[in-house]
Order: sequence, then C-alpha cells, then structure tokens
Amino acid sequence: MLRLVKFLAVLVIVAGVAAFAGYRYWESRLEAPIAVEEETLYEVPRGAGFNRAVADLAERGVIEDVWAFRLLTRLEPETIPRLRTGEYMLEPGMSGRDLIELLGSDRVVTYPLTIPEGWTFRQMRAHLDAAPKLENRTEGLSDEEVMALLDREGRFPEGW
Repeated sequence: MLRLVKFLAVLVIVAGVAAFAGYRYWESRLEAPIAVEEETLYEVPRGAGFNRAVADLAERGVIEDVWAFRLLTRLEPETIPRLRTGEYMLEPGMSGRDLIELLGSDRVVTYPLTIPEGWTFRQMRAHLDAAPKLENRTEGLSDEEVMALLDREGRFPEGW
C-alpha cells in the first residue's frame, strides 16, 4: 500500500511539472517575435474572425505556431479581442501577444488626403477617384446624381 501511495505521489509531481513546463512553453511561443524583418502591412478583411486571421498570418509566414494561438482561444478567451477591419503595420520584434493586441486596436494605418481650397467639384471628384485606398462609390454618376445621394438634390455642387 505504501508503494502505491509513493507511486501516486511521484506521478502527481511528474504530471504537475509536465503541466507547468507545457504551460511555460506555450507562453514562450506567444511571446516569441513574429517573423517579419521589416514593417509589413497586413489587412484584416471585413468579417474575419480570430481563427481566420491566425490561419492567414500563418499562411503568409508571419506566425509559426498556429496551435499556440488556437489554444489561447480555449485557455484565455477573454484575451482574444474582437478584430477590427483595416490595415495594420506589423513591426519587427513584435510578439504574438503584441500582434493580437494590435489587431484588436484602432491603430489602423491611415492615408492622408488633401483637397485644396478653390478646387471645383469636378476636380475634387477626380482627385477622390485617383486616391489609391479610397473606395469609390460615385464612379459613373453625374454631379446631379452625387448631389441627390448627399440629400442636396437640385442644388449646384460647387461649394458643397
């Protein structure tokens, strides 16, 4: 009987040490730097969930240990942010946890757009149409149709 108690005690100790070592290894994988050597633009597409983003980042070679991120959703679901659609700048030296925090933040990449004073409505529309990251929803519409969309139907577009 004493042998059985000693065996069970050793078994519990070994299991405890193994669980602790496994937990520390998992944490080290989340704290490891992501695989980017220079600033890299990453876009979270509309409607993407955490697992989809993790799979996409792994496919691009940014993260290696997909299992660690998936396990995070099971062990610490409260730390998984709701991803925000947009473009994010991934930086060298970021950890996996930093990456998760970034993708749930509002620190999206912004693009400046200046419309000089004195431009005509037509010049402004051409400038907006040429903006690389701006979604154009008025292409092919006349000035009158654009004004109608702005609830300014029948008004001359200059100055608005």
